[in-house]
Order: sequence, then C-alpha cells, then structure tokens
Amino acid sequence: MVDLKTKKKTAGAVKTVDLTVREFQRRMGLGAEVKGYIAATVMMKMLVERGIAEEVARLHTGGERLGRKSVIYRLPVEFTLKAAA
Repeated sequence: MVDLKTKKKTAGAVKTVDLTVREFQRRMGLGAEVKGYIAATVMMKMLVERGIAEEVARLHTGGERLGRKSVIYRLPVEFTLKAAA
C-alpha cells in the first residue's frame, strides 16, 4: 500500500495461521515419525522464544475430554530466519 499524502509505503496486514505442533509438523514436511514431532516441537519453541509465534489457546481437540490439551500457536504464514554473524 502507498499513502498518497506522504508517499510512504505502509505495512499490510500480516497473514497468520493457527496450528498445533502436529499440524506444523505435517506442513513443514517433517514426516509422521516421533523424531519429526520432536523437531517440530523444538522449532516451535524457538519461534515462540524469538517472538515470531505465540501461544493463543489450550484446547481439547477431536471432541474427547481426556488427556492433555493441545496447544494452539499463531504464527505468520511467511517468515524469514537469519543466522547471526
């Protein structure tokens, strides 16, 4: 977007998606094995630590009330990670 009065570019709305770690694992192509789940968990924790993702809810998914609640994270659809020099 361009503001015509000041001719400055303004940032558009950032598209976000809400995912569990298991959904994040599938979308990142990490496979269905336990090692893929562990990798997705570590990646999600790193994204939360850096402020890219945030925890938005803890829900029972799938309709059952037993067991641990699933953590829902909100993260941008597109983001870039840079290595520190």
